[in-house]
Amino acid sequence: MFDVDALRNRAIRSGVTINDDIRALLADQCRVPRDSVAINTRLAEDLGLGGRGAVEFFSRLADRHRVDLTALWQGWDEYFDPDDTARRFGLMLLTIFVIGVAGPQLGDFLNLSRGQELVLVLGLFIAAWAIINRKRRRAARTIRVSDVVAAVERGRWE
Repeated sequence: MFDVDALRNRAIRSGVTINDDIRALLADQCRVPRDSVAINTRLAEDLGLGGRGAVEFFSRLADRHRVDLTALWQGWDEYFDPDDTARRFGLMLLTIFVIGVAGPQLGDFLNLSRGQELVLVLGLFIAAWAIINRKRRRAARTIRVSDVVAAVERGRWE
């Protein structure tokens, strides 16, 4: 398959440790300063890594370090929320409909003035926006940078 010790030795000879390389990959993926990524940093909670960004990071990690992430992929939902882009897009379309069509018609039905209708539409928009952006459930398990480093050193996710 591949020789994890040889990979580690090559990284050490080049002056870059696995820890440093993983921290650099995370900083690049999450667009944060490299020094803000420490060994105890939580990927989802501290760096906001999730959804497609998490998939991209772990795919890059697997390719770069030849680490087997089968166990991670199989338990993905334990670590990260499912990507809810489709739900958010649908709710955004609903919001546009409410603001553009239903709000004014409801205002006419209730015999509201244009000012009252504007307040109604604004209230509906705020309610829809709050639903769209509500806090997502917290994943059951946390991944720290140290977990990623350990997986690379082992050559597989456990």
